[in-house]
Amino acid sequence: MGKPIEYKHTYETDRFYIVGNGKIRVTSNQKTGEIIKGGIVEKIRVANLDIYSPNTKLDYRISVNLERPREMPNGSHSFERNKDRLCYTHQIIKAGARGSQELTHELEVEFIDPSILYEERLKVENQQKNRYFEIVEHFLNNIRVLAKKVL
Repeated sequence: MGKPIEYKHTYETDRFYIVGNGKIRVTSNQKTGEIIKGGIVEKIRVANLDIYSPNTKLDYRISVNLERPREMPNGSHSFERNKDRLCYTHQIIKAGARGSQELTHELEVEFIDPSILYEERLKVENQQKNRYFEIVEHFLNNIRVLAKKVL
């Protein structure tokens, strides 16, 4: 029997700061105002793959991003959003649905620890036994199931 699905509901505020050519996101708990663990990051987009899915009620995008920890920026933030986030974690995959004050909705599916995928990719490159394609297939199947289940 596998690990159970864990559930967490949070209310967070993201504040965005423009620093040099980049953007830093600072995430805090709405109730306490405290910055969450790992809540100050610079998010760098590497690539996006937009997928048109005519047999489901929604399309989806696979994005590859780097998130680098940063120090608290100086000055005032340029943009803020409040999030009402539901998060489900199962094995190596985390799915989070969130809404914001602008009434947008987003479902994010991500690897809890992306280094696992990276290590498996290195094994592929070194022609070692690996689980890379199995892990990627598991990840994509999660997205496909969620896309089919949307109301």
